[in-house]
Amino acid sequence: MKVYPRWKVFFGFLLCPPIAGISYAMFLTIEGVLLQNGALDFSSTYFVFLLLIAIGSFGFYSVPAALLGIVYAYFKLFKGWRSFLFVFFFSGLTAHFWGVIIDAVSRNNEGFPYVLFGGYTPALLAGFSSLFVSFVVLPKKHEFTNTERMG
Repeated sequence: MKVYPRWKVFFGFLLCPPIAGISYAMFLTIEGVLLQNGALDFSSTYFVFLLLIAIGSFGFYSVPAALLGIVYAYFKLFKGWRSFLFVFFFSGLTAHFWGVIIDAVSRNNEGFPYVLFGGYTPALLAGFSSLFVSFVVLPKKHEFTNTERMG
């Protein structure tokens, strides 16, 4: 019988913020190309801005991502639609409420995540990046059963 890959699940979900940040940076790049009729000027300022979004998302959301990695490894989630829905909604809600908590702590009317991303974008990015990671890192349940199939 195999042992549940707790470390793989933990580190996989710890990669969700950079995946979301890079996805958002790619979206901004594509949007920039479409708005400029196919011409994209890769100035150093624009490249640094995209890089800061990718790195900043990891710095800002690494704490909730680590906590979610611990929760998902503790509950020993497996591939399946229930786990995928749980991961999608729980990650999205955690990212959203992490921004609300930071807003309350900083006592700022327009907190950091909402100035940069706006609205529910962090929740959607967290939900979809976690869903993507869950497809990759969660093991199949039949690999961890004690009984063998007959016939």
